[in-house]
Amino acid sequence: MNLTRVPVNRLSTLARYGLASKARTLERSAEPKRTALLTAVVRSLEVAAIDDALDLFALLMATRLISPARRASDREPLVMLPHLEKASRTVARAARALIRQLELTEETGADLDTAALWRALEDVASRAAVNNAVRVVEQLVPEDNGSAEIALRGQLATRYNTVRPFLALLGESDALGAAQGGRRVLKAVRRLPVLVRRKVGQRPLLPKEIDAELVPPAWKKAVYSNAALPEGAVDRDAYVVCVLEQLHRALTQHDVFAAPSNRWSDPRARLLDGAQWEAVREDVLAGLSLTEPIEEHLDGLTRGWTRRGGRWRLGWRRAGRRRRWRSWCPRTAAAPA
Repeated sequence: MNLTRVPVNRLSTLARYGLASKARTLERSAEPKRTALLTAVVRSLEVAAIDDALDLFALLMATRLISPARRASDREPLVMLPHLEKASRTVARAARALIRQLELTEETGADLDTAALWRALEDVASRAAVNNAVRVVEQLVPEDNGSAEIALRGQLATRYNTVRPFLALLGESDALGAAQGGRRVLKAVRRLPVLVRRKVGQRPLLPKEIDAELVPPAWKKAVYSNAALPEGAVDRDAYVVCVLEQLHRALTQHDVFAAPSNRWSDPRARLLDGAQWEAVREDVLAGLSLTEPIEEHLDGLTRGWTRRGGRWRLGWRRAGRRRRWRSWCPRTAAAPA
């Protein structure tokens, strides 16, 4: 039922009265009062159910997925630290021996003796030990700066079984809608029930079957580089959790919203537009003292910000009254003029 034309406060008042009334009282109410009360109560219960469900989803993402995965990813480097220390010492001694031989060759002016370099290196450790130490360092110290975020997403991918039970309900819900910035995310959420039912062991997921635009750089390793899957296959579990993380962010930013809802609704739906806005436009702008054209107002604010002597000042001349305000940063002793 479309109740968008009913004021929110009036609907809430009817719902509170109906919830506080006994069933016999509602039954004895005359029409259309009884229908209005029952409609408001049902809508209130529907809103509360949707809000509670999305609150639970947000709580689940924060406490059962993101927080445990972050703790696990932070703990993993500590576990591997002894291996990294041992490998780093080997690499450092080998590098020091090579540098010493290169400096000696430069001082004597002799030709570079490869055999002498290898002998100096093997005095520190065998070739196999040095190569193994280099591999360990390369594995534990990635070249990119986002290794912590990549490790976090790798841990998140292992939490698929935590979110699996409610994926079908989430994907098949008609309560979710999206603004322009969340339509791609919502479209991927709609496909989650199909991915859950898919037997990826018999028919692996392929890159062309997912929305690659929803896989940020931090997720690419977990989604596309699972060594346990056939070459070129996509990790279904990692992709599903990746989509849920995007949904969690979109809900927080209200790019994806729920209707009817109070806490997760679309804030843009409450804005006046068209004839409704034009009917109250003059009164609203006059109450905010915004009677001049918007271009002049914004231009005056833009030109007003100047920086002089290490202090910020805001100068704004209003048309016809020539008033001027100045704001100083806190360290300035003088009071604003």
